[in-house]
Amino acid sequence: MKEGMLFRNEQGYFALDDQTYWAGGEDITIFEEDEQEWLEGKVEEDEFGEYYFTDGFLVVYLYEGLPARA
Repeated sequence: MKEGMLFRNEQGYFALDDQTYWAGGEDITIFEEDEQEWLEGKVEEDEFGEYYFTDGFLVVYLYEGLPARA
């Protein structure tokens, strides 16, 4: 399992490294800082091209520096 901080790669996707990135529909685990817990869900893309995490209930828009696991 890889763990690190998200950044935007050259293609505009959120990534942990050159080989681990999310283009939409893939599983991801993010660290929710308010609750101080790891949450498992999927990466989706909205109609404006922004990527977000969802577990089917909660929605968190991805941003550079967000702790994540793959």
